[in-house]
Amino acid sequence: MVTLKQIAEELHLGVSTVSRVLHSDDPRYNAETRQRVRDAARRLGYLPNHVARSMVRGKTFTIGVIGYTSPDMAAGQRMHAMASAIDAAGYKMLYVSRTAGDMDTERRLIDDLMARQVDGLLIGTDVYCAIDAYEALSARRVPMVLTGHLRELSKFTLVRMNSESGMYDLTRHLLDLGHRRIAYVVGSEVHFYRVHRISGFRKAMAEVGAEIQPQWIMDQMPGRTGEAALFTRTVLQASPRPTAILYNNDELAFAGMQEIMRLGLRIPQDVSVAGFNDVQLAQLTWPPLTTVRQPSDEFASKCVELLVEQIDAGHALPARQVLVPTQLIARQSTGPVPA
Repeated sequence: MVTLKQIAEELHLGVSTVSRVLHSDDPRYNAETRQRVRDAARRLGYLPNHVARSMVRGKTFTIGVIGYTSPDMAAGQRMHAMASAIDAAGYKMLYVSRTAGDMDTERRLIDDLMARQVDGLLIGTDVYCAIDAYEALSARRVPMVLTGHLRELSKFTLVRMNSESGMYDLTRHLLDLGHRRIAYVVGSEVHFYRVHRISGFRKAMAEVGAEIQPQWIMDQMPGRTGEAALFTRTVLQASPRPTAILYNNDELAFAGMQEIMRLGLRIPQDVSVAGFNDVQLAQLTWPPLTTVRQPSDEFASKCVELLVEQIDAGHALPARQVLVPTQLIARQSTGPVPA
């Protein structure tokens, strides 16, 4: 392997100068010197010794991230934002995932990441998660930030989107357009975000005295596109039918929109449609989808910021809970209630 000493000898510079330029881009050296060092390192094939760096600094500059295996488009956007935020902070991401509810695998993944000496952990949580493992990490004062949803809010530092507020705003948007017969495609999966969103929906409906029809709430079928399409067809073929349909995520809304068009109905003239998450495809449908934006970049930056604070301190800090606000994105898939 090419060493710093070899680069220094070729350029007639000190080893410390070469090290500072390559490892920290030290601004004390002029642009010409910095460029000469980088060019020589590239030409000679120099690769930094991260093991040696870690031993000197007592850090691996690696953050372990435990997520869920999910086909959800929004999950991909959030993970891309997380990787970017971790990279911007000067760390590398080591990502692993497990199936929702698989707590044994989650405990094993935590042990594996700790064995790799990551500097801190970012863990996605939900109803069924290995809280005992989080408590053990907390007792050891391991830098850790949880994301998502958790019952024991006061115990751990946790960052989550304000799903309840987002669904409340979305429901109020439809109510303000005059809709009262509103269906809601939820899905039967047990997720905390589901509970929060239903709460926001119920709160908005109650404020205007709008009655929630049980047959217009899909909560006994899995939240998948096939079930969403079937439910959409069923409620729109009944009489009376809803004038608007809320979907728990944008992919479900896409499936519903396709089924609505198959029925020969128009969006939004005959039925308004709204989703949740604002994935990139939401603005490319026709009509473009009204939805709720969950700011992935802000969410990821806050997670990494709180974790790096703990890493720099050398241990976990007092627990904090952060709610990241959502944003209503009104597009052409929603309109006034049909006459």
